[in-house]
Amino acid sequence: MILTGIKNSKNKRDKFFTLYEIDKEKIMYYQPIKNRELIGRLKSNLYSFADGHIYFGNKVIKIRYDLLGQFSEVKEN
Repeated sequence: MILTGIKNSKNKRDKFFTLYEIDKEKIMYYQPIKNRELIGRLKSNLYSFADGHIYFGNKVIKIRYDLLGQFSEVKEN
């Protein structure tokens, strides 16, 4: 799991949640992130990642690996 950023036309960085599969050396999934609290947590490493769940504060995000397997490749713009 990686937080990535790409410069946009306003010279700011758009943030993306990226899942990278190390064994196959490819990106499994990426999604733009707009939630500033989540971006801050990912940047500062103030979260726990275990068994497909991201825990931070009193919140949890479940990653559905079964649904990610349906997408064979990530399409890039």
